[in-house]
Amino acid sequence: MCYAKSMRKTRDELAGLARALDVDIESDWPPIEPRYMIRAPQRAVILHQAGESEALAAEIALWDLVPPGGGKPFLRANAQAEGLAKTWPWSVLLRDRTRNWRCLSPCDGFYEPEKPARAKGTVPWSYYERKDSALFWLPGLWNETPGPDGKPMASYTIFTTVANSVLRVHDRMPVMLDAAAARRWVLDPEPPLELLQPYPAELMHAWRVADEAKRPAGRDHAGLIAPVPEALPAAPTLL
Repeated sequence: MCYAKSMRKTRDELAGLARALDVDIESDWPPIEPRYMIRAPQRAVILHQAGESEALAAEIALWDLVPPGGGKPFLRANAQAEGLAKTWPWSVLLRDRTRNWRCLSPCDGFYEPEKPARAKGTVPWSYYERKDSALFWLPGLWNETPGPDGKPMASYTIFTTVANSVLRVHDRMPVMLDAAAARRWVLDPEPPLELLQPYPAELMHAWRVADEAKRPAGRDHAGLIAPVPEALPAAPTLL
């Protein structure tokens, strides 16, 4: 994943959609504005278990997990689902019996470059969403460490898996969960790692977006997800 997603819902809309998780949500939601481009390591809302209760808490967290024990983040915004149980720091958070560090990041679309994950070169980007444009949930892990001001700071990572056939060239995609699976991810007694699979391709679609979406310091506006015409292949030269 290219560390870019959207969450175009208002706080009230998101609070209403979160009720589909069939779990109590603490009423004190943080301020949330619709976003067409959220980039790591920016901050965004996550939901996680509120203490030992079955209720979920919503808070703003850094999309770049600070590992247990502190230290500087280095774009730990994504974690490969296939290696969670064996790879630090994800395995530490999954095995922690004192607290549930599983979380959910609400999302309605994401961006990917049209090339394999580690390939070089500049290529167009595409935007991906559900065919019904509905919200989905990105499962992940979160942590709480002292921030620069000494106060507790939340940070998180989301999971990637093998891409389905909708993705154009790119070989990884974020894990996407519907409400029932998302509820299991945050509240099952043991981490349900079997849920971390590619989303069904027949429920998704995609389109190419303008190069403005690739600019880290660009404005956040609806035009970032607008489809752009794709160049036709050059006509053959007749000899």
